[in-house]
Amino acid sequence: MKTTADSGRKTAGTLWAGFVVALIGALLGASVLMASPASAATIPAGTVVVPSPNPVLNSAPDRTATATCPADKPRVLGGGVKIVGGGGHVILTREQPVTGTSTDNFSVAAVEDSVGTTANWSLQAIAVCSPAITGLTIVSKAGQPQGPNFGNAISTCPSGTNTISAGGRIDGGGNLVGLNTSIEGGPASSNRTTAAGFSTVGASNWTVIAYTVCAPIGILEASMVKVQVNTGGSTTATCPSGKKVTGGSVWSDSPYVTALDIDANRARVLGQASTPEVIATAVCL
Repeated sequence: MKTTADSGRKTAGTLWAGFVVALIGALLGASVLMASPASAATIPAGTVVVPSPNPVLNSAPDRTATATCPADKPRVLGGGVKIVGGGGHVILTREQPVTGTSTDNFSVAAVEDSVGTTANWSLQAIAVCSPAITGLTIVSKAGQPQGPNFGNAISTCPSGTNTISAGGRIDGGGNLVGLNTSIEGGPASSNRTTAAGFSTVGASNWTVIAYTVCAPIGILEASMVKVQVNTGGSTTATCPSGKKVTGGSVWSDSPYVTALDIDANRARVLGQASTPEVIATAVCL
């Protein structure tokens, strides 16, 4: 999938599409940071969105959830996470695509922060699952031990492949470090994931791991839509008509991310209202 930077050669159709994207961003009160052209490749037939079962709403201080792909659609393309409740004192510590022996999964974890809360909350994982795909791989990269307030790691797809989803994990941060993720690269060449940890009060000797789900260009060629708001709260990145979301990322410049909510055609990010910015990215096929 190729684009051109020569504005003099853009067609009227391309200019009109750019106008529509800008108009939608204005109506939503958000900035559409990147939107790539539709790819010739499409999401594999039979791809399904699988949630983890029956999230429990209670006041447990930490929890995990796993969405497992079915046997007839064993490969995980990506996934998401939902945190409901918690009174603004729950931080995400894991959203990870995992390769299994026979079937893959998407696993998530969250914990109450150092302030804690008596409010009930729940956690749910979401997996996007497909039949077997030749050349699909999950690349991981761990950063150096970090502290006290911020650390990151970057995982990059091999040459000839592109990003179709992302993830991250905080190890050793306890209830002091929350996870952010960001899919990066050009609109037609997204090829890496930055995973970062933001500490609530300062922590030491913790590590962040970045995950990127990569597929060969020519088999699966993804496009990317990224939307930013600068007042906190929430925003939605929506795939173009006819496209489906395989995964996404969420960045809020703070430890408090409450959802990367994936459905049939969008990635929705819900951040704490006081965060200075919230960025939602959808990867589309």
